[in-house]
Amino acid sequence: MTTPLTSKISIGSFADFVTATSSRRLTAVQNTVESYTQVYDPAKDFYKQFRDALRTGIQAGDDVAKVATAARLAHRNRRDHYDTLAANWTKWRAGKVLEPTIARGSWSHGGVTVSVSPTFVYNGPDGPEPVWTYYKEAPMTRDAIQAVTRLMELALTTSSGRPAVLDLRRRKLTYGRSTRRRHFDAWLEGEAAAFEAMFTSISAAA
Repeated sequence: MTTPLTSKISIGSFADFVTATSSRRLTAVQNTVESYTQVYDPAKDFYKQFRDALRTGIQAGDDVAKVATAARLAHRNRRDHYDTLAANWTKWRAGKVLEPTIARGSWSHGGVTVSVSPTFVYNGPDGPEPVWTYYKEAPMTRDAIQAVTRLMELALTTSSGRPAVLDLRRRKLTYGRSTRRRHFDAWLEGEAAAFEAMFTSISAAA
């Protein structure tokens, strides 16, 4: 039976899809289908403990200590990754003023709704900037960064500041282009339609 796509998907999942090629796009949608049909298992959420430590640490003002603890307590198959992330976080955030964010929003097209939730706010020289953090080994593509920052622009209020993406493995903070290529939003809408079509087909066969 077809599962209607009515719940939200994460901004990271959508970015993975729009920049993936052929079979990897299929994998991205299959992962979403599984999240709809299976009970959430935190053990399968590879970066959950690190994400949680970072968010709660920024709220409490002890984020460096919390991510270090998350790395120390991580399962052995995650420990090297968490160690790398914790070390890079300590280096990147040195001297910066960060705040927790309550900014939340969503962007929708057709049956696809993307949940937009920045990780924190960076109080930079040009004012507060909502930042979404990327943790994976493979570098984010330019299109993925532009998709994420554009969705943040569309989903959050203008008072939230200029959106950015932090690729934590490379300690690189990147902003959306001031002028994107023509019809960029139309491309996002087309990708949402493609995602919905694949989701509907895969869930019907499940």
